[in-house]
Amino acid sequence: MPWCTDSSRSPTHVPHHLLPRRPAEQYAPWYSTVLKAAQVAVTILGMLEEESRASRLSFADIARRLAELPDTAPAFVSKKVR
Repeated sequence: MPWCTDSSRSPTHVPHHLLPRRPAEQYAPWYSTVLKAAQVAVTILGMLEEESRASRLSFADIARRLAELPDTAPAFVSKKVR
């Protein structure tokens, strides 16, 4: 097991963030939506943390910055409205 360097440890001791992401069948339809929302939230929190005052970052600034991310970025939000 490449993620388990100590052969005496069972796979149950692997940190959960290293395990593959597989939602239960009942949650599969919503999994990507929830994951995307979490990735956007983490990115926004990072943007707020970079500012000297959170009030300096407007909703328009956040939307612009998310749209300026490369389209391969996990938190990318398209400028196009569907």
